[in-house]
Amino acid sequence: FVEAENNKFVNFLRVELQNNVTAVTERLESLGEGNVGVPELECYHMILKQIYRVQRTELYRIRKERLFSDASIRKQEIQVDLAEAKVTAHRH
Repeated sequence: FVEAENNKFVNFLRVELQNNVTAVTERLESLGEGNVGVPELECYHMILKQIYRVQRTELYRIRKERLFSDASIRKQEIQVDLAEAKVTAHRH
């Protein structure tokens, strides 16, 4: 699709997906090499949960100040919920 190549939103999504693939690949390589122990993973998960808490606080503030539509904020809240669910699922 020629139109998609010139679309700034599609380009943004492409860069985001490429960055995600790179991050996941590096994470898997690190785990595969046995370089990460349980304490490191627990610390990593704890930090991620703190980040998600901060994100939720900011989303609440943004909603309260009516900076974005409720639908946009809900979408971001769902993304935070999904990310946290992934972290929680890995701990069990």
